[in-house]
Amino acid sequence: MPAHEKDRDAHYDPARDPTPIPLKALRVLIAKDQPEVTLAVEALLRDLGHSVVGTAETGRGALAAAEAERPDLAIMDIRLQDRIGGALVAREMRERYGVRSILLTRHLRTAALRRLQEAKPLDIVTMPFYQERLRLAVLTASLRLDET
Repeated sequence: MPAHEKDRDAHYDPARDPTPIPLKALRVLIAKDQPEVTLAVEALLRDLGHSVVGTAETGRGALAAAEAERPDLAIMDIRLQDRIGGALVAREMRERYGVRSILLTRHLRTAALRRLQEAKPLDIVTMPFYQERLRLAVLTASLRLDET
């Protein structure tokens, strides 16, 4: 492989690809108790060709929305208004409805990581998040969900 092709591939970032791989449009549920963050995530999802089928600020609300809408993916904070852990809600969504998740967290401590792993998320994104990091997590989730 010529050197210029190696260099191009070494710096490839799929989140910045002007011609992204065509993926299935996902139906996404957002569970976040900060409206400004929810709006930013909604805009990012629309830019990627996905649709938001519901939003929730509580764990109970997220479970109800998952039951009603059966989204392909949930993007959720691990701390919601009603103090029900987002990891527990994500696990319940996966077990009851087959909904996989991307979890958002402020701190990634070892004890918390064990709880998060029980939810079997597709990805964990620390906050405050950079749009490109979340974009890459959603693209990766799209690829993984497309395999099933």
